Amino acid sequence: MEFEKLLGKHISVFEKVIGKDFENKLHGKYLYYIPNKDIKKYFLEVSYYAISIVVDKSDVLESISLRFYKIIDKQFYSSLVNKYRVPNSILVPSGSYTITSESITKEDSDSIVASTRKREVDLREGTFNEKPFVMIWKKENFYIQAFLRYEQNISEITFSIDGSPFIIKPK
Repeated sequence: MEFEKLLGKHISVFEKVIGKDFENKLHGKYLYYIPNKDIKKYFLEVSYYAISIVVDKSDVLESISLRFYKIIDKQFYSSLVNKYRVPNSILVPSGSYTITSESITKEDSDSIVASTRKREVDLREGTFNEKPFVMIWKKENFYIQAFLRYEQNISEITFSIDGSPFIIKPK
């Protein structure tokens, strides 16, 4: 699936394309996940488990994020490069990070559905072999940001119209 082609489209188009295997139980939040672990969805031959989106006030897609239960490895990185070319920027941590805020989203049963942390990290340009924090592609009509969270063994790839929802500023 080419998620970048869904950017700028109405949310109803997105929901038709992703199909009925996903659920969204957060009422008003746009986090779609696959409740049945036997169902697998793939992006460049790597399975992902959730999609989150950001829409504008007219319900038009501004960004789409895919979440993976693995770190982007050399093979997955090569697939990304084959499809989107070399990233414009590969940012690696140049020191420690500081958590500046944290929030937790819970369902009615008080089980945690999502946890969000805002952290500040000193970054520098680097290479894929240096365990990047984020890789950024600036394409003609969209951006791609791939975040690698080594301590959690997960990755997230976000397609967006304007580089949001994340702001990355190398120092």
